[in-house]
Amino acid sequence: MRKPYPNPFLAEASWNELEQYREPLCYDLAGRCFQLVMDNGVTYALQFVSGEMLAWGERGGALRWDEYECLKLDDETYFVNWEVTGVQPRTCITLALDLRADLITALHAKIGAIAKYPYLVTQEIIFGAIKQPGKPLNPMRHGYTADLAGRNIFWRYSSNFGITHAFVSEHYLRVPIGQPPELPFDATEEERAERDAEFAQRKAHLFEIPAFFIKLREDVYFFGFIEETECRLDPTLCGNSLIMVADMNRVHDIGRCFASDYRNHYAPQNFLFSAFGAFHDTPDPIDTMPSPYRIF
Repeated sequence: MRKPYPNPFLAEASWNELEQYREPLCYDLAGRCFQLVMDNGVTYALQFVSGEMLAWGERGGALRWDEYECLKLDDETYFVNWEVTGVQPRTCITLALDLRADLITALHAKIGAIAKYPYLVTQEIIFGAIKQPGKPLNPMRHGYTADLAGRNIFWRYSSNFGITHAFVSEHYLRVPIGQPPELPFDATEEERAERDAEFAQRKAHLFEIPAFFIKLREDVYFFGFIEETECRLDPTLCGNSLIMVADMNRVHDIGRCFASDYRNHYAPQNFLFSAFGAFHDTPDPIDTMPSPYRIF
C-alpha cells in the first residue's frame, strides 16, 4: 500500500495561520429573517437574532438556537456557518446566501457518520431559493460548473503559508508540492538530474481529492473538498472539509474549515478564514499525470 503523505494543506500550517488574513466578522444580517425553500422539500425559517445568534428550523415548527459566524464577500453575498449544538455526530451547516438572485446553496456536513472512518467528514449539498414577500420564488438555482477546470490559483492564507489549488477537472482538485523548476537552455547534466529527482519526489507525493464547484453568478463560485483520499488509506488521519466562496475577478475567497486536529488528540475545529490569491496557469506536468487514486 502506498504510504500516506502528510496533508500538504495543513502539514506546514497551524490553525491560527489559516485565520491570519481572515477579514472581520460580518454582522449585517442581525435582525433579518429569511424563508428558505429548499429542493429537499423542506421550507426553513432562519432568523438572525443578533450578530452572533440565530434561530432556525422547519417553518411552523420549533426553532433551534445556535451561535453562528458570518463573512461577506460583497454587499449581496454572505457566507454563514454554524455548528449544531448538542448533537452527535458533530454537525455543521454552511450557507451561501445570494441576495442578488434570492438563491441559497446549503452544505450539511457531519464528522463521525462513518464508523470505519471516524474523522472523515461527509456532506450533502442542497439548493434552494429565498422567498421574498410579494415576489415569486426564483425558479433558477446555483449550478455545478466546469468553469474552473484547468486553472491553478496560488492562495496566500498568512504571511508564512500559501498553497496552490490545481483544478484538474470539474470533480477533482490537486495540491502540487512545490513548483516545476525552470531550467536555462544551457542547463548542466547535474541541474537536469536535480530537476528530474525533484519531479520524481513531487510525483510520489501527489495529493488529489474529490471536489465540487458551483457557480453562484459570473466570476463568483462556491467550491470545496473533503480531504478524504489519505484518510481512506489511513483512518487515523482526518478527512477535513474546507469550503469557500470566491470572487475569481478579485481572486479573493472566504471560507470555513470543519475538522478534527489529529496533531492535538483530534480536538474539534470549526473556523472561518480568508485568502487572497493569483492565477498561476504555467503548465505543470503534475496537473496532467495519471492519478494514483482513480481510473484516469
